[in-house]
Amino acid sequence: MELSYTVVSVNGIPIRLMAKRWSHTNACCDDVLGTIERPDLIMRGWRNTQVAARRMPGGRYLTVTYRELSSREGFVIAARVTSSIEERAVVWRARGLR
Repeated sequence: MELSYTVVSVNGIPIRLMAKRWSHTNACCDDVLGTIERPDLIMRGWRNTQVAARRMPGGRYLTVTYRELSSREGFVIAARVTSSIEERAVVWRARGLR
């Protein structure tokens, strides 16, 4: 049995992070899951993916790319830290953020 973690996206869809996928990211598992569950913003990604982003100290962002397959499941593709975001791709923002 393979270990996995699940959180719910802002769309109410359970998103899975498989342990073997997490080992390939450069981010802490809790940070990745928290970014999906409580993002500062969501951007449109490539090929029907979404990118959740959360601002980190120092002005950088943790971004997590994931795909929502149906109303009942989705999965994490990748996570990375970046210094900028694509403002044109933003489709959702947390209340109180500009």
